[in-house]
Amino acid sequence: MKNVALSPGKILIANPGTEFIVRSGNAVIYTEDKNGVADLTDGKDLLNGQAAPKNHLLSFPREGRGIQVKEGQQNGLIVMVRGGYTIR
Repeated sequence: MKNVALSPGKILIANPGTEFIVRSGNAVIYTEDKNGVADLTDGKDLLNGQAAPKNHLLSFPREGRGIQVKEGQQNGLIVMVRGGYTIR
């Protein structure tokens, strides 16, 4: 796994099959469609705009999904990433 820093206003987009663990900061789920992201720790789907809990293993099954800093937060995120990703 690799540690990735994400600034407010940026989106960390996962490649299909990538896994994230949010280590610090307040993150929310980003999706380009109505489908969600699997929270493997709690066994549920997280939809666009929902909080991405810290220290939970998140799985991204398809493209167009990721996380971003919660709106209004001035601090960024530290995310552990296994797999491919882009920042935009």
